[in-house]
Amino acid sequence: ELSHFTADVPEFNRCLKREHTKPLDQEAVNRFADHSVQSSIQDLVEEEAFLRVTRKELPLGNQKKAKNPSYFNPCFYLHTDWDSESLDSELSILTAFLEEYQCSKESNPLRKLKTSLTTTQNMFTDVMRAMISSEGEFSGRRILVDESFSSSPVERFADLMGSYVVAEYMRGLQSLWDKRVVFLAGNSWQCNGPSLAQSYPAESLMLWQYLRDSHTDGEDRKKEILSTPIRAELGCKLDFSWNECHLP
Repeated sequence: ELSHFTADVPEFNRCLKREHTKPLDQEAVNRFADHSVQSSIQDLVEEEAFLRVTRKELPLGNQKKAKNPSYFNPCFYLHTDWDSESLDSELSILTAFLEEYQCSKESNPLRKLKTSLTTTQNMFTDVMRAMISSEGEFSGRRILVDESFSSSPVERFADLMGSYVVAEYMRGLQSLWDKRVVFLAGNSWQCNGPSLAQSYPAESLMLWQYLRDSHTDGEDRKKEILSTPIRAELGCKLDFSWNECHLP
C-alpha cells in the first residue's frame, strides 16, 4: 500500500516547501531506514524491553520475583494508545517482535531471542524503506531534512488553510472595521515589539537562516498570512510582493 501512495496536490505542496531539496535516491533510503530501525532497537535494548515482555516474572529488590504484567503485553509495557502510534513506532516494533517470538519453534532460548529480533529488524527495515520512499521530498523526518533530501510543507499548509478559513469567517461580518479587528486580534503576536531582532534586523535575519523550522520567518510569514482572500476581506492594497502559493 505504501508503494502506491502519491501526495495530494503535489505542486501546491512543493510550493510550500521551505527549501529546494535534492532527489532521494535508493542508497539514501536504505541508509536512513537502517539507521532508524537500528536506533529504535538499540533504545529498546537499553530499556531491557525485549526481556521485560518475554519474562513471566521480574526480579524485585528483595531478591524475590513477582508476576510480570508486561508479559507478552507491549501495550502495558509502553503505556500508550495503540491508535495514536505510527507504523514505525517502538510499540509496533515490540509487537512484531513478540509475534515472531511466540510463533518461533526454536527450542534454544538464546537462538529464539536472537532470530526473532533479527527477523523483526529485517522486516521493519523493509517497512521503513517503503515509508521513507513514499514520504519522499515532503518527509518531515529530521534526518532527511538535515541532509536536504526533504522539506515538510505541513505547517505552511496549515497556515494557508487557516487563512482561508478566517477569510471565510470574515465574509460574514458587515463592517470592514470589525473584519480588521478580528484579524488583528488573531495576529497581534506577529507585531514587532522592542527586541534584538528589531534593533539588528539584518543580523537577525541572517542568523534565523540557520534554523530549519517548518514555518517561514519574520516578514515572510506575515506576508503569507495576508493571503489573497484575507487581503480581499481586509481591503488591503498590495504594497509588497512574494511568491504566494495558491490552493487549486
